[in-house]
Amino acid sequence: MKTARPLSPGKAAIILARLVFVLWIAAGYAQTEDAVEAEQQLSEVRERIGKLERQIQKQVSKRSAAEQALRKAERGESDVRRKLDEIGKALGTTRDRLATLESEIESIRAVLTERVDELAQQVRTVYM
Repeated sequence: MKTARPLSPGKAAIILARLVFVLWIAAGYAQTEDAVEAEQQLSEVRERIGKLERQIQKQVSKRSAAEQALRKAERGESDVRRKLDEIGKALGTTRDRLATLESEIESIRAVLTERVDELAQQVRTVYM
């Protein structure tokens, strides 16, 4: 068996320095990969946040449009109800007026009938 020769302190220092350098580069590379991965994840998260913000904005816009449509419909309903009330009042007034006119017609008919009867009596009296 061969025995390993001891390294000289200079060679050991060089090997150790090279080993430290290689480990330092590997660590830097690993950190770079981690940083790239973290940056990608951050980019994905930002993209998702952006999508969510756009979705929220669309929903807010739709909600705003729906609220405006609802207010317009409510104003329309209020106008229709007001007009319906006016029509109801006008109908009541018209019915009252109709009842008054019908009563007047009946009175006039009664007077007319009475006058016709009187004239008929006068005509009979004159010709008889």
